[in-house]
Amino acid sequence: MSFSRTDTVQDYHFRKEVRDVKTSKDLPDNIIGRTRQRRSLYNCFLTFDAEKVPEKPNEAAKEQLENFGVEQKFIEKVKELFEDQKMWLKAELLHKSEVPGKYLKLVLPVVAYYFSSGPWRNQWIKYGYDPRKDQEAAKFQTLDYRLRFRAGSRFTVESKRKSIVVSRHKVINTTKAKTSIIDLDDTNLGHKKANEDEVAEQEEKVRDAYLFRPGRLPPSRQVFYQYKSLTVSEAQILIENYKLGSGIPCDEKNGWYKRGLEEKLRNILAETIKSTCFDQDDNVSVATTNVTNSNLEEIEEFSDDDFESE
Repeated sequence: MSFSRTDTVQDYHFRKEVRDVKTSKDLPDNIIGRTRQRRSLYNCFLTFDAEKVPEKPNEAAKEQLENFGVEQKFIEKVKELFEDQKMWLKAELLHKSEVPGKYLKLVLPVVAYYFSSGPWRNQWIKYGYDPRKDQEAAKFQTLDYRLRFRAGSRFTVESKRKSIVVSRHKVINTTKAKTSIIDLDDTNLGHKKANEDEVAEQEEKVRDAYLFRPGRLPPSRQVFYQYKSLTVSEAQILIENYKLGSGIPCDEKNGWYKRGLEEKLRNILAETIKSTCFDQDDNVSVATTNVTNSNLEEIEEFSDDDFESE
């Protein structure tokens, strides 16, 4: 059973559209079909339990790159970045490579494979490199951070997906401002200064998508960070103290660190964001778990022997 998004009767003849002939030819008669043909970029996806990592890309990915005529300078730039650092979050790669997104999505399958689970989930990793066998890859592990805001969240940090409200007669986008903004500064100097500030702030927002900094808010309510990108001293102390000893294998959930690190890191980030919000607006309410100096003292007393005994 399905329901319509509108409360008025609509005339519709349930029949296969001409455009669905290709996409629906292999489907049963009782399935109307997809709206478009499935697209593939020949990416190589890997889960943590895979026995080995791929050494080279799919040949079809190379052909696709040639067919779309991507400039060689874009390909070389991405390859150069993967030589310097073997794994990247796409947000950081987009910013530092300055390769347009429509080309980057074609170049990446030729240069790297993608981890969909484990400590390096959502990251692109250079072909032939296995972070599960290299303890130096610990600092590149993924932290999935989600804001713990209560009432003030939608006024401070926007959601990635736009909120759509369907009324009886029209569709309303609730994320758009409902009032007009009038610029009273009509001087050329004022406009120039405003434009420069806008460009600078936009640049900082792009960096916020992969770099956590005190005094700055995440650009959305869910952000993926690499451990090395958490520029908070308390977080780096935790990361250093929670490293596994030599001889202990990489864990699917915690990677090269002891159990419990991720939650403590999230607590520190939540405390930092709360301070930032209170600096900007005293009325914003944030639900966080307090992080005190006693946490760090507890960490320093937590040795590798304790972990092995568990």
